[in-house]
Amino acid sequence: MQCRSESKPARRSSFANTANEPVVLRDHIEERLGSDRVAQKVVAMDALATQELGKQSSGLGLTGHMRAICGEANQIFREWKQSAYGIDGEVEFKG
Repeated sequence: MQCRSESKPARRSSFANTANEPVVLRDHIEERLGSDRVAQKVVAMDALATQELGKQSSGLGLTGHMRAICGEANQIFREWKQSAYGIDGEVEFKG
């Protein structure tokens, strides 16, 4: 993963100063992301967010798979809104 300051060059204005040299435009956020401490924190937060989203998407995929299996078996799967102890739903077997 590249830092933002490495992946994008600094924006330049279409205007020039009196010496006809381009003027570099950098805002406060770009300057803060340029520091190593902040960049490392951003990378760590991104990794954590990716990990959490992976867990959630895996759980949703497994719940969807369970719903599909119950549908194929002509049974009823009821998803619980608040899962407890890793239990995401219940299967009701028709008689």
